[in-house]
Amino acid sequence: RGWGLAMAVAAGLTLAAAPAWAAARSWIGAGAGGAGTDFNTGTNWNPNGVPTSADDLTMTITSTAHVTLSASITIGSLTVSLSGNNVKFDLDAQTSTFTINGASSANVTSGNANTYISFDVGDNPGQIIFNGSATFAASAGACFAISTWNSGSPGSTGSIVFRSDFNCNAGCGMATSFMPANVIFDAPGTQTIYDNAGANAVILGYTLTQIGSTNSPTVVVAGSASACYAWGNLTINGNSTLDLGTNTLNRYNAGGTLALNAGATMKLAGGSGGQTGSNFP
Repeated sequence: RGWGLAMAVAAGLTLAAAPAWAAARSWIGAGAGGAGTDFNTGTNWNPNGVPTSADDLTMTITSTAHVTLSASITIGSLTVSLSGNNVKFDLDAQTSTFTINGASSANVTSGNANTYISFDVGDNPGQIIFNGSATFAASAGACFAISTWNSGSPGSTGSIVFRSDFNCNAGCGMATSFMPANVIFDAPGTQTIYDNAGANAVILGYTLTQIGSTNSPTVVVAGSASACYAWGNLTINGNSTLDLGTNTLNRYNAGGTLALNAGATMKLAGGSGGQTGSNFP
């Protein structure tokens, strides 16, 4: 009897110490029928609770909203969909760090020219980190995958970090007036920039587009389109590789600096698109 009681107590202690199960939470705040605009507030989610790094989040947006982070947060996955004419949705990290460990997707399913989704770091020292694959598209309207839309001007300090594949599908694009300061590709291995956005320009960092930071990735530029640009400088850090294949990663306007640092590699396989006779940026 004593042994059985001890086992029961031990089992009870084990159950009490186990972590809570991950939740699938749906946004019920601004843009989805509610009024709350703080991403970090538990009552803006169903079931009620502040999202955790294990949670899978869904935001189904049908009306205009500007949702902000009040503190740094790490979540599991994130799926955003938007529908309706003249609907503008902006998810703004402000001065915080927004980390998404799982896959991310954002899609405008219906709308007109005044309809868009924007992932925003503003003109602030905040950052959005995509640790999983990130996919952006718009059947109608536009999906501004990375922007400073709410500040109304290009950023000077904010960063977007991709540590897995960056997929720009039809309808995805970046406005030339609302780019984040820094866009960093920093996978622990190989990652791909898929430019399938058609005629839309996929414009990266306003100040800097960087290959490698804490890691030394191989970044492959692929896809059926050829409108992927760095607005500012382009830096490939030591032991990192930029593999352009036959695609391009030119600067949007003349000027700037291309830095191929010691130990870095750039691979070219195109006979046109860049410098004369090649796809060198």
